Amino acid sequence: MTQYENRRSPRRSRDAAVRVAIAVSGIALATACSRPGPQYDTNALKYVAETVGVVAAVHSDSHSYELVNGQHVTVENDEWLSNGSAQPSDLLLLGSAPQAWGYAIPAGVGAVPNGCFQILVAGAWVRDGSMDALMPNGNRQYPSDPLNVYFRFPLATNFAARYEANGDLIGRGWLCLNQIGQAIAYD
Repeated sequence: MTQYENRRSPRRSRDAAVRVAIAVSGIALATACSRPGPQYDTNALKYVAETVGVVAAVHSDSHSYELVNGQHVTVENDEWLSNGSAQPSDLLLLGSAPQAWGYAIPAGVGAVPNGCFQILVAGAWVRDGSMDALMPNGNRQYPSDPLNVYFRFPLATNFAARYEANGDLIGRGWLCLNQIGQAIAYD
């Protein structure tokens, strides 16, 4: 070996080590991004909102809300499936099955597109022209209560997402709903 080759050997070794580290990191990242999410439960109860609206005002008793369309609704403390009550500009979802319930999703801020009410979900699937999303259950009272509950949302005509042939959505878990409760994007 020449003196020149000896001087370059440590650099070649270091470069090779860097290439191996980059390759291993890339494989780990690809594996983490493509790992399977929760399995879809076809038999699970799906919460379907019967009333959807953006909150215009919260009344003094904090159980009554006025929506931007002028409708007045009431949600009792024990009916919340989200973490607490709604605030002005939140998207409010209300239903009656299996019992009365309410779920509030804050208006998007920062890099969230205008008109998007965004929530991080544990999993999402497209089924029969709708989206089923596994969302956090903020009303767990007992350890046996589920961490997440399924919600069903209609798909907006401009719905944008990548999903597999079986309907499993691909992305980081960010669901975006419009002001009438339709799924408009999933990333």
